[in-house]
Amino acid sequence: MTDGGWDEAAQPPNFLPANSCGYLPFMKTITCVRCGQERDQMPFRPFQNEIGLRVYEQICNVCWQEWLATQKQLMNHYSLDPREPKSKEFLFSNMEKFLFEAKAET
Repeated sequence: MTDGGWDEAAQPPNFLPANSCGYLPFMKTITCVRCGQERDQMPFRPFQNEIGLRVYEQICNVCWQEWLATQKQLMNHYSLDPREPKSKEFLFSNMEKFLFEAKAET
């Protein structure tokens, strides 16, 4: 242990190997079904259900961030409460349309 109290040799229990830069774990690259480009996969599964798995496996992190911005706009515009079942249903429906029915612009 160093004087600062941090043992530099100790690794967190779920430590991932660093990339060539030395500080970030490798991200899996996928071909996104929304934009059609090869990009980094999301770092986590957003929901623990079937749609969450589909999003995680098929949507890139860039498109997911675009959805989060759109979701925020929808929530503000319609004054949605994500705890209400009707609001959740509305957001999930719009998420599916945004991520899986949108065509890549060429």
